[in-house]
Amino acid sequence: MTEEVTFLCDAMVGKLARLLRIFGFDTIYAEQVEPSAPDSKLLEFALKSNRIILTRDLPFFKRAGKSCIYLEELDPYKNLIYLKEMLGLKLDFSIEKARCSACNSLLKKILKKDAIKDIIKPETYRSYNEFFTCSNPNCNKIYWKGSHIEKIKIHLSDMED
Repeated sequence: MTEEVTFLCDAMVGKLARLLRIFGFDTIYAEQVEPSAPDSKLLEFALKSNRIILTRDLPFFKRAGKSCIYLEELDPYKNLIYLKEMLGLKLDFSIEKARCSACNSLLKKILKKDAIKDIIKPETYRSYNEFFTCSNPNCNKIYWKGSHIEKIKIHLSDMED
């Protein structure tokens, strides 16, 4: 895709929202719009913010029309591959482009590793040199390119073969 695509995941595809964020896609989860938001509120939000709705809810998909993609699979990895093929998404992981998997905010590099020494596990601190933090001051989750990223990439690769 030439333009940046943004998403709104309904409550049925929360794990997919997390994966999309890891790969750097601006993805709002339904609960961020409003806890237990009705479909009408999600549709209104998606239209105002120019987001593609991702859902497994067939009646919602039928009401939402062109601004929505229906996902048949339960498996978030299969849905991610489907979106890759359908929309031409690039699933090239870069921690510099990743978003917070919890809140969707951009990440920023932690310049002084010592600043997080008492926050993360000692083995993580010793094993990695590059860390990032969520730019949202209410979140501040810490990230690094750990083995889970390779596991995600391998899992996707295995499914595409």
